[in-house]
Amino acid sequence: MDTLRDLAPAGALVLYLPLAAQAHVTAPLEVTVTVAAVCDVIAAPLDFGVYDGAPVNASADIEVTCNDGVAYQIGLDAGLHSDGANRFLSDGNGHMIPYVLVDPATGQPWGDAGVGDTFPAPPVSATGTGAPQVFTVDGMIDAAAGPVHSGAYADTVTVTINF
Repeated sequence: MDTLRDLAPAGALVLYLPLAAQAHVTAPLEVTVTVAAVCDVIAAPLDFGVYDGAPVNASADIEVTCNDGVAYQIGLDAGLHSDGANRFLSDGNGHMIPYVLVDPATGQPWGDAGVGDTFPAPPVSATGTGAPQVFTVDGMIDAAAGPVHSGAYADTVTVTINF
């Protein structure tokens, strides 16, 4: 019994058939993802310190982190005590001190025109890198036009990132 032929009965026809070839089909599987445009903002307080009627300057940083390639604008609104054209610090008793916020890169007042439309100065534009980007806001109080009442003065300006 050396071969299969030896196992077959005499006169039997033995066919050797290969196994049937397996059929197959293919189709592409598309894999996609959409990356949402995302921005975060952190604003440090701007503190003028003690004001004695002489001009005083201060600055604060705004840190913006947006996805790489995301174009955005940073708008600073008019604050809580604005007359629409000027920002004011208030002591809560009707006494006000005018101040300005400036973009030091341009030397121009910093507002939210086209972003929030509460203050008629341009926002600052930039493009995200995926890493934090720091923007400085310069604040200035000029010499008072008259006597200033003592007390604690404050304002809140909202930072808006439009992207």
